[in-house]
Amino acid sequence: MKRFFLFISFFFFFQNIFSQIAIGEWRDHLSYTYGINVEYAGQRIYNLTKGGLFYLDLNSYSLEKLTKVTGLSDVTATTIKYSSSQDLLIVGYANGNIDLISTNTIYNLPDIKHKQMAADKTIYNIYVENSTAYICTGFGIVVVNLERKEVKDTYIIGPAGTYLAVYDFDSDGTYYYAATQKGIYKALTSDPGLVDFSKWTRIETIPNYSNKFNSIKAYNGALYAALDLSNWNEDTVYKYDGSIWLKYKDDLIKNVQRIEVSSNKLFIVEPYRIYSLTETGQDRYYYAYTNGLSYPKDVVMGPSDRIWIADAIAGLVYKYYSQETWYSTFPNGPISTNAFAIASGGDNVVAVAGGRNISWGNLWSYGQFYKFENEQWSNFTKTNIPDLIKMPDICSVVINPDNPNQYYVGSYGGGIVEMNGGQFVNYFNEENSTLQNISSTVGEPYIRIGGMNFDKESNLWVTNCGVDNSISVRKKDGTWKGFNLKNYINAGELA
Repeated sequence: MKRFFLFISFFFFFQNIFSQIAIGEWRDHLSYTYGINVEYAGQRIYNLTKGGLFYLDLNSYSLEKLTKVTGLSDVTATTIKYSSSQDLLIVGYANGNIDLISTNTIYNLPDIKHKQMAADKTIYNIYVENSTAYICTGFGIVVVNLERKEVKDTYIIGPAGTYLAVYDFDSDGTYYYAATQKGIYKALTSDPGLVDFSKWTRIETIPNYSNKFNSIKAYNGALYAALDLSNWNEDTVYKYDGSIWLKYKDDLIKNVQRIEVSSNKLFIVEPYRIYSLTETGQDRYYYAYTNGLSYPKDVVMGPSDRIWIADAIAGLVYKYYSQETWYSTFPNGPISTNAFAIASGGDNVVAVAGGRNISWGNLWSYGQFYKFENEQWSNFTKTNIPDLIKMPDICSVVINPDNPNQYYVGSYGGGIVEMNGGQFVNYFNEENSTLQNISSTVGEPYIRIGGMNFDKESNLWVTNCGVDNSISVRKKDGTWKGFNLKNYINAGELA
């Protein structure tokens, strides 16, 4: 079907907004709320998020961001690991790149990234043993000499020397263990020929031995391995006591993010909680709620029995081991890594986080947007604007040129929200405007806003997709008028 597109033009004037950076310089505005990995490194707590990497200085309790602008060699970091013997933070990336970070220096190790090979180069995990790092990748294990800062070996451990994704790696002193896409493999630590795939054997005494395992840890004379199945509540942790593999806490633990060992404690990370086990057999659950929400992804114990968590909602979450009050912190920035449209006016920048699929259908993303003003980002979600729960896929934003504090965000399915001075003003739908609902079912709003713009007389013009009143205008006096275009175009042709 032919479509006609109404293009809404925005003119960006960033001189005032970004007056604190020089012409020609760049700076980033990243989201640091979705934590992935956390590492304790002396006087720093590093937290890797989907948006980037930051650390908390334990002396000053200040936050510092590490980005490509400030010296990292790449973007899209996937995992981090700290080497205490070398005082290095190892950063792995989705393209196989590696950074080694000391206190004031970043050393790049691009060997995997530059290697010409038809394989998944994603770095999934890192295991450190003295001055050696074992890099878990989508094709096998890459061994790095941290002291010399060079690749030492590569273990391709799949059947007949084929590539095999490795998600975790550990050792009990006698064997190395690799949790892979197709089961758990082991090899003797004393064997000098581990580049030979035949030295690696799959453990077939564990149930579901040919399936994906995402974690394996040696702890207190036993092995713990996590079977990672695709459906909710189907994961299983198995424990090997030296003679037999048995399910571990299978009545309680069913969704495993990862297994970690830190400060002589075993941690099993699940959505919404963390299970902990001590060497004396004491166990407990942590529910790391901050503002009523919790989604832990990784955990580490620091000094003074303080527990640190990479959380997918609250960034870096922490508390003392014996206390019950949780705290969270992350650098100021947009709440999400998603950005679909952006507008500027005066000293304000507003970005929206929605989107549409390739067929101009809904993605059903949460209604949220972000405002940058006075060097700070403010985030707006259903938490502080309840009407946003009715506004999926916010795809359009416009700032009133006569009043830069007033702006409108449009949802591809839920109408329009008016903001002024950082405060919610109004929510427009078919009940209080000329906007029309595609759905005929009462109580099921489906108002697709395509684009918005102001004319020179400060009237707000809106495209309303899939209905007869394809164009509406909100006049300066607050009244609405709709324009029925069904004799000229078919419903759905104007986006």
